[in-house]
Amino acid sequence: MDFRHLFNLGGVATVAIIFLISNPSARAQVSQATWDTCTNLKNTHKPEVMIKACDTIIQSGKETASNLALAYLSRGLGHLRAQGLERAIDEYSQAIRLKPDATYAWLLRGEALFDAMRYDEAIADLNEAIKLDPAISHAYVPRGSARIKKIERAGVRLNRAKELDLALADLDEAVRLRPDFTIAYNNRGEIHVKRGDLDKAIADFSRAIELRPRWTESYGNRATAYLWKGELTKAEADFNTAIRLDPSDPLNYYQRGIYFYVSGNFPAAAADFKSNIEKRAGSSVNAYVYLWLYMSSTRSGDQTASKELGQNLFKLQAIEWPNYVILLFLEQWGPEKVLVAARGFIEVCEAHFYIGVWHALRGRSEAARPYLQVAIDTCPHTTTAFDGARAELQRLRN
Repeated sequence: MDFRHLFNLGGVATVAIIFLISNPSARAQVSQATWDTCTNLKNTHKPEVMIKACDTIIQSGKETASNLALAYLSRGLGHLRAQGLERAIDEYSQAIRLKPDATYAWLLRGEALFDAMRYDEAIADLNEAIKLDPAISHAYVPRGSARIKKIERAGVRLNRAKELDLALADLDEAVRLRPDFTIAYNNRGEIHVKRGDLDKAIADFSRAIELRPRWTESYGNRATAYLWKGELTKAEADFNTAIRLDPSDPLNYYQRGIYFYVSGNFPAAAADFKSNIEKRAGSSVNAYVYLWLYMSSTRSGDQTASKELGQNLFKLQAIEWPNYVILLFLEQWGPEKVLVAARGFIEVCEAHFYIGVWHALRGRSEAARPYLQVAIDTCPHTTTAFDGARAELQRLRN
């Protein structure tokens, strides 16, 4: 089951601004009101209002290099809030050019580069931030997250990757520097999951919940860890708590839907996957949701499942993994073609799982077994494909 791979940096931007304006010369010429609007410390202004105020400061020609760096940094935050990620990176670069020793400028650009999936560049910027201030706890969390994303993209087995050890060291340091750092505990829990240490993962998720009892992400992550440990009662309780605390979050329904499917409650699983899609109204839906909805609906005896899957295929932006599996379920591709299309060990293990399900849904138990067994043998134990394959094979044995 996929975790959220959180990169929740709420509060870091404000810290950055406070750090820079603590300098007595931070507002030299332009009016106090303009500076307050540009920095938006009280978070009372819309992004476009922030940007306009920062424009006034930058174009005034009256400010020092340090003050201009602050204005560029603030304008970058405005663009970021307005979904202008690349513009934000450009603004942070201007701040770094004017004030290369501003630790938080490197941090914010590193965070933005992470969001832009430019992981090597993000790590380089965060290295610089840590070099300038080794005690900056906020930099270790995104650097650890960037290391994980980097090796995920490369298709390296996470439990064997050197980068995973480096990522864990980053999160350990973040917690050491700031023992109440909720996000660090949550993200470190995710790393423990990837290393297969579910007990340590559950301990970290529990600590995150203790620090922030209404933060649903940690409940969902702990529920998934419980699921993988086979502690189903605890898993269901955490999934239900996550949905009760935030019924608008689509991911909570997806995670619980996987739990229901693995547990054999197919109607409940289908209902949760449909809720995931409904909650994403107006935004793109992950193809995996369509796949699991089809599987759950078919297992529930829904005769319209194939028609619905075909309709959902047209909603996807491109034909890529795992969309090829949808073509298999719609009888447009064969299993051999799906295996050829799979890239990297994760996609290959998933391909075996879905081909096994395809055979099982069509009553071909003997054909399904070897594919499901390959998925069990090759998929990391902390993936939905492994959980699903194990449950499907057990059903075939009963």
